[in-house]
Amino acid sequence: SQTKLRGGYSTGIRAPSFIENFGTGDPSVVGNPDLKPEQSVSWEIGLDQPLLGGRALLSATYFANTFTDLIAFVSGPGPNFRNIQEAESSGIEAGVQVFLPWQLRLDGSYTFLETKVLDDGGLGGTFFPPGQPLLRRPKHQGSVGLTYLGERATISFIANVVGAAIDRDFSQAGSPRVTLPGHTRLDLAGSYMVVQH
Repeated sequence: SQTKLRGGYSTGIRAPSFIENFGTGDPSVVGNPDLKPEQSVSWEIGLDQPLLGGRALLSATYFANTFTDLIAFVSGPGPNFRNIQEAESSGIEAGVQVFLPWQLRLDGSYTFLETKVLDDGGLGGTFFPPGQPLLRRPKHQGSVGLTYLGERATISFIANVVGAAIDRDFSQAGSPRVTLPGHTRLDLAGSYMVVQH
């Protein structure tokens, strides 16, 4: 059936910024030279399935990520940055690619994402509450595109759809969490091979 199974496992870090380590320009923002890098562990498993004699390809992937030692800003005296927060995310990515007549290719993708704060480090507030989703991470997003594949010219039209996401309203007292509406972005791109070998 030419089914391809794939998987991956990775670890990563984000090193503290210069301000997070050594910031002293503002008395209320004091860096912490003892900060550890933020840690992430990720894994995924997926499959690719050709169809229609190779003219179409379906793919699906499940992924999961855990983030520990996240750096948080803590107001008050002493170092204002500490490794105290944890979060996780997981989801499914699906894609389809179909080669059509007239040198056209249809592409589609969809991502379902769930995120959750595991530990806010005891800070409280609305930025990183335990059990709640991370900010500015839409649960649903996807795209659909049509590309013309000429011998020398390529033209693509792509619609990107992003679902609602959680953010904070900094214009209100306490910066409460609010829902940002989804949006759609349309992209048009093209290329032309000037010299052909």
